[in-house]
Amino acid sequence: MRFLCLTLCLALTAAVAPAQSAQHPSPLLCGDSQALWLVRPSDDGNNFDVLFRPTGEKWQTLVTGISGKVSQVASLGGTLQVIFKDPLGQGMFQMNSPDMVPLERPSNPQWPPGAVPLALCAADKFDAATKPCLIALVSQYGDTSSTSPASAPTSRTSTTGAARNPFVSLQPFLFSDGKWQAMTDVPLDSFTRKNNLAMIAVADGKLYRMVSPPGHEGNSLSVWEHAVSITWPSFWRSIALEEDLAYSKPIAMFTFAGKLAVLAAVPAEKDKIHLALFILESPGPFQQVYDSTRQTNLMRGTPLRRRKPPEWANSSSWSGSRAAS
Repeated sequence: MRFLCLTLCLALTAAVAPAQSAQHPSPLLCGDSQALWLVRPSDDGNNFDVLFRPTGEKWQTLVTGISGKVSQVASLGGTLQVIFKDPLGQGMFQMNSPDMVPLERPSNPQWPPGAVPLALCAADKFDAATKPCLIALVSQYGDTSSTSPASAPTSRTSTTGAARNPFVSLQPFLFSDGKWQAMTDVPLDSFTRKNNLAMIAVADGKLYRMVSPPGHEGNSLSVWEHAVSITWPSFWRSIALEEDLAYSKPIAMFTFAGKLAVLAAVPAEKDKIHLALFILESPGPFQQVYDSTRQTNLMRGTPLRRRKPPEWANSSSWSGSRAAS
């Protein structure tokens, strides 16, 4: 498990940075205890290659030049799960075959037609699923005028979609036994921006959600778990982030040894960034356990000494792009 975590960090270091600098679709990496998977899109994003690395073995090419625009990937029980966009679709790859197994297109009465998930993760079991499952985060758009009578438009032409003030609700869906179902127990929060970057992960039986607005507004992390009683309803609980993580660019969020881990690009001095791995120590704060600038592995339990963060939050040198929804 420790080897898998370090491999994931180093592979992301090599795979993500070049793609961002060239403004090409970024490679997508996921993995579990059985294998790592790498999906490598073509320059135009219309085709992709699939590579995998079984635990303890070398990288192997499974198939190249597959037609499709990949949106999200996750590893589920040693398989690669792929969500496509334009059009929306879903498929699965296995290590012993180059052929993709097509799955039923994600659909549910509460899933907006054609909506592509903002985030995707796998879990051993969660909510109604008693075996490995997928969780997707899907945007649902609405109109704030419906909840704010005082600001409702008065003219008929102003009620068109272009004139509305949309907000976004992030609805989680659960994929188990070949079907997607809305997780109706999870409350919906509203976000006023369409182009947030979102990530989700399950750790210690809890669902974590990170939302990153564009610019320098700072990341937000929330956690949800089942209500313990009728008188104590479930809700998204906000988790305070240290400044290094709050104003970083998240690259991946995953589970490590039952704990939540976040790999992020952190701005540093002299117009540079470095990769850092943060692990949430329940019930305490995040601990930074890996720093690419020092090539230091601190998995042995000694966190990096806190340093005073630089004044980069408003610096023009930090202009990392954010994924649009």
